[in-house]
Amino acid sequence: MLGARSARLKAQPATRYCAAATAALRRLAGRRHAAGMQAVDAFQLATHAGPYDAWPLRTPLLHADGRPTGLTVPGYTLLHQFRVGDDWLLLTDWDCPYEEATEVLLLDAQLRLVARRSFGAPYASWMLDGVDQLGGDALRLRFVGGPAIALRVAAPAPWWSPGRWRSRLRPCRDSSR
Repeated sequence: MLGARSARLKAQPATRYCAAATAALRRLAGRRHAAGMQAVDAFQLATHAGPYDAWPLRTPLLHADGRPTGLTVPGYTLLHQFRVGDDWLLLTDWDCPYEEATEVLLLDAQLRLVARRSFGAPYASWMLDGVDQLGGDALRLRFVGGPAIALRVAAPAPWWSPGRWRSRLRPCRDSSR
């Protein structure tokens, strides 16, 4: 009996088994983003009092009804928010038109920060002019007087993949503008 089982295991190469397991894990990871990107109104940012120079660099994130989430995020203004499968995509800025920067934050279902991208530079304004949904898990960020950047939310990589260290927010220059 043991000899027959051993012969069957030897007949199936390990690479074929690993390829099947890899494909199954990728299908499971892809299901989290099957619904695409949907604009929502689920969160708001707390307001700061006092002079702008005294404001903290992180702002408490609140549910739409004002309940605290326990998370603080960079930025002072919540510009856009999207639901991407089980995750949340938030776009914030610093409310300073002369040295504006835009922050793109990806939160998981437990409202933990998974990925972050910042668009800005010292003494330059990266003020967000608009957002276009490109379908699926991608959108285009249009900046005033600057480039349009396509941003894709990638599905989470399997735990064993070298790609798990790569950011799930993957921008590239948009040539359609």
